Amino acid sequence: MENKLNTSKTKSQAKESRFWRRFKKNKLAIFGAAIIIFIILTAIFAPLLAPYDPAFQNYDKLLEPPSFEHPFGTDDLGRDLLSRVIYGSRYTLLVGIGVVIIVAVLGSILGFLAGYYGGKIDTIIMRMVDVMLAIPALVLALAIAGALGGGIWNVIIAIGAVGWTQFARLVRGEVLRIRESEYIQAARALGAGDFKIISKHIAPNMMAPVIVYITLYIPSAILWAASLSFLGLGVQPPYPEWGALIANGRSYISFAWWIATIPGFAIMLTVLGFNFLGDGLRDALDPKMAKNI
Repeated sequence: MENKLNTSKTKSQAKESRFWRRFKKNKLAIFGAAIIIFIILTAIFAPLLAPYDPAFQNYDKLLEPPSFEHPFGTDDLGRDLLSRVIYGSRYTLLVGIGVVIIVAVLGSILGFLAGYYGGKIDTIIMRMVDVMLAIPALVLALAIAGALGGGIWNVIIAIGAVGWTQFARLVRGEVLRIRESEYIQAARALGAGDFKIISKHIAPNMMAPVIVYITLYIPSAILWAASLSFLGLGVQPPYPEWGALIANGRSYISFAWWIATIPGFAIMLTVLGFNFLGDGLRDALDPKMAKNI
């Protein structure tokens, strides 16, 4: 018994070492991970890092360009833009993580049901997916967000309600691929039930593409949330969400470029970080997947 445990530990350690060797070879993935860690730490320690209250209005400092006192300048109400961008990282990460939770839970359940049981269940779920994919995603998200009203939680629900379809298709495809494997047939022949087969055999063997997809979907959720906020259907003022900051600065872009440009750069940097990290995870977890793309 101890030999089996030692053997399993050795195999898991070998997998971890192979994963780390592959991952650290990708310099862009390391760079992306560093960006994400920096954004997360910024969000956690925002009260300590922000030099001013993000909501404080100083009418003596309206539309001031970047300076030593205000490194990112001020907006049309004299609020420090650096402080607002720092606090905005909290809303950005909250939206990304919240949307991914909804998408992963809903998409996994429906994808598992469709791929594992097939038949009428598969037909009904996939027709639902087809109907939703037939509607332009942005239009559907705008409609849901408009019906629910503004606010960060409504934005998360709107984006999650649109994004689960792709995740369901991914999970269904992986389940269909793994379901016909010999070890699944052997487990079924030995009397294993559906729950045991799914939890012990199918789910662990499809984690690599799922993890990669989750990592790559977070930047999409961030861009969607910024788009909705830019259109006035996302996070509402005075909350300093990055998309709302860009929308606020578009009226002053010709003479106060920093109000819209700096939050836009923050979005770009965060999205690049997640994309680089996702590509690195894909290459490290499944090199064959990377070669086929």
